[in-house]
Amino acid sequence: MSRFGSIVGHAAECLRRLPVNIHYGRHRTSARVIAAQAAAIPVRGIAEEKCTAVNLPQGRQRTGDRRRGRPVTMSDFAYTGCDNLEAMAAAVNYNTFLIDTVGRHLEARSPARVLDFGAGSGTYADMLAARQIAPECLEPDQDLREILRAKGYQVLDHDRETARDDEGYGLIYTFNVLEHIKNDQAASEQLAALLRPGGTLVVYVPALEVLFTAMDTKVGHYRRYRRTQLNRILRNAGLEIVESRYCDPLGFFATLAYKMLGPGDGTINPRSLEFYDRLVFPVSRALQILTSKFFGKNVLVVATKA
Repeated sequence: MSRFGSIVGHAAECLRRLPVNIHYGRHRTSARVIAAQAAAIPVRGIAEEKCTAVNLPQGRQRTGDRRRGRPVTMSDFAYTGCDNLEAMAAAVNYNTFLIDTVGRHLEARSPARVLDFGAGSGTYADMLAARQIAPECLEPDQDLREILRAKGYQVLDHDRETARDDEGYGLIYTFNVLEHIKNDQAASEQLAALLRPGGTLVVYVPALEVLFTAMDTKVGHYRRYRRTQLNRILRNAGLEIVESRYCDPLGFFATLAYKMLGPGDGTINPRSLEFYDRLVFPVSRALQILTSKFFGKNVLVVATKA
């Protein structure tokens, strides 16, 4: 296996250590339906997955640890968050904002080789494909890999070399993934190694520990990030920060309200989320120009490799 293939394997291992059934905002229920709608091909043999309870790691973890991470440890928290992840996949304006960010950094680099790190069932890959951009996908779950292949995506096989193995990627994006990985520093270093010189990494994660709620626990978050904290992790990985900002300032206050007044079980009301995404998020997005250095519900950092 080439050095590039080895790096892909290490990156996949970071994802494989996530708790089972947590797929970074992409729900794995009804795999038959997803694949059939996307590809219009027979899907016999792709299992229809149900959301099963699994245990989550204890407590919140520090970030930026340069030591090699251990596999995720089990705790007393049972994972029951698939309904939340499914609801987030339906947040059209939110997801469009993320893909617009990727597109902005692709304009001068097309046709760059693009990687979706933690692709799930292809929520963001599908949105890029609609813009005539075909990302490659790295996803550790076998069932989700089958869905991605049924949709026609090139899915990296970390067990063997792939074509164009040594080219590296012009752009890698990873949305709401690092907070699920215990050793986020090691994962960031692997992503940096996958970039070609001049390549771009787009990272989007939940922001600010003060916003840590039962929902974070439910979906398996180790942490939420400060902007400067994520900057430091990526600089330690050898990357140069070109954009760093907080996003969704109104979401900051909505999450605080949820923390104080919401249900203690971490569930999200889909109708409330739809209302926020359709009517509030566009206003919040416009306000980011005023609040991006100070606070927000999420952190967006774009970094490049020299």
